[in-house]
Amino acid sequence: MDRRNVERWNGMVPLGVTVAVATATDVGTEASEPSVAGIVALVTQSFRHLRRHPLTLAPLAVTAVIYAVVTRMSLPELAWYAVRYLLFGFVMTVGLVSIGHVTDRSAQSRQAILSAVVIGTPLSVVLAVALDTVWVFSLIFGLIAGDVGLIWPVAVVGFVVAVYLAISLSLVVPATLVDQVGPREGLRRGWAAVDSVRWTVLWLSVVLSVASALAQEVATLGVIVAVPSAGPVAFGVARGTVTAGSLLVTTLCLGYLYIDRLRVAGDRIDGD
Repeated sequence: MDRRNVERWNGMVPLGVTVAVATATDVGTEASEPSVAGIVALVTQSFRHLRRHPLTLAPLAVTAVIYAVVTRMSLPELAWYAVRYLLFGFVMTVGLVSIGHVTDRSAQSRQAILSAVVIGTPLSVVLAVALDTVWVFSLIFGLIAGDVGLIWPVAVVGFVVAVYLAISLSLVVPATLVDQVGPREGLRRGWAAVDSVRWTVLWLSVVLSVASALAQEVATLGVIVAVPSAGPVAFGVARGTVTAGSLLVTTLCLGYLYIDRLRVAGDRIDGD
């Protein structure tokens, strides 16, 4: 896939999930029926966090610098993807550790925060790769099933199961980094927290994916208007930074959704 289209693909993937999951993830609870006001509240809370804690935006500056350097280099595709995953893992980690800090869910010392970022970034990368692998293999499964003549419901069921697992794992990284617990405990807490908010995660992902795609197009248009002679470096930096910013907002939304679930069902999630 062309590098210029990677961010667009990454942002739009959840849109393909909507039809497949729309009838498969209802858990029959009130919390599984998100309201527009609830999603708006999460997004508003995320922007309020960025306004009150501007250091959370620091990874975007790092992303812009790294993209400016990497775009000038002739890196192999695999190396370029590795850089991208590391950057976006760093963005996610800083956002979630920041939430843990301001909500007193984790240690407050600078050393503890730095350690959490250093340890959490690889964890974020691993889970991001795992989730992307789920999307890819579910898509491949559907294509192969169609090519070999399998009954189409078989392909749909396989795809829905894969997406269901991806949504169910969506709060694992927030649980692990906000609470600064081990991966195993983070998996347990994240899985328990998402139990009744799968619809919220789904529609939040769809809304923010559309917003991210539009923002990337606006950023591209802005570069064209501002610098008509702009080259691939300018476009790469603009789109990469916008993608990282969209990911940061999405991460903060999921982090605060986890915090909200703790208020509602804290004993069951914490296991106390």
